[in-house]
Amino acid sequence: MKLVVQCAIETLQHAEAQLNKDWFAFCAKKGATRRPRKGAKNKTVRPDENAITYELGDYVNGFLRNLPVEHPFRQVRFDFECPTKSKRLAGSRRKRLDLRFEAFHPGGPEFVIEAKRLLALADVTNRYLGDEGLGRFVREEEPLTRDQLGALLGYVPQSSASTWRKAIRDATVAVDGCDLMVNVTLGSWDKTYSSRHGRPASLSPLWILHLFVKYPELPQVETAVSPKGEY
Repeated sequence: MKLVVQCAIETLQHAEAQLNKDWFAFCAKKGATRRPRKGAKNKTVRPDENAITYELGDYVNGFLRNLPVEHPFRQVRFDFECPTKSKRLAGSRRKRLDLRFEAFHPGGPEFVIEAKRLLALADVTNRYLGDEGLGRFVREEEPLTRDQLGALLGYVPQSSASTWRKAIRDATVAVDGCDLMVNVTLGSWDKTYSSRHGRPASLSPLWILHLFVKYPELPQVETAVSPKGEY
């Protein structure tokens, strides 16, 4: 697991740096951002969550493919936006996970990451720590991973990253089943924390590593005119 997590941290650090470097080119792509709804008070363009995940996934894949054949990260398999295994759902009904790093041998450990774009403080409890965030890890039926370590990844603006980090930490401590919080330093990338959460008796307690990918501010929109009604 140490190698798998190290691979995830180093490649995501690279992906974040590349996203910031290519930010304006990324925002110019169709589907990368969403304009505010007509009449909305907040005129900030919103980044699309799936678009960021796909962009990060491409950067991680590119990084791994350019490694020497003998590099230890070659022992790690990476997938993004891939369907999860299910006994109940098939085809397009299967749930998808955002990012997964796993050892390239049978029965090896995996490190699953669920990503959430955060725009309003309510997103912390409703999305990041809600049923479609933390809830996907701690549920009894078909959790995202049965391993004892997973991660939540927040997409946040660079300028308010410290505010989001504190808000998430404060909210996580108050979550039912959270019994421990420890500080973590991710090499040269970031200082963050990990929280431990109880799960149903059939599953081992889970450590969640809280990660952040920070992006530059998005432009303000003076007028939101769309002939196709795309708001």
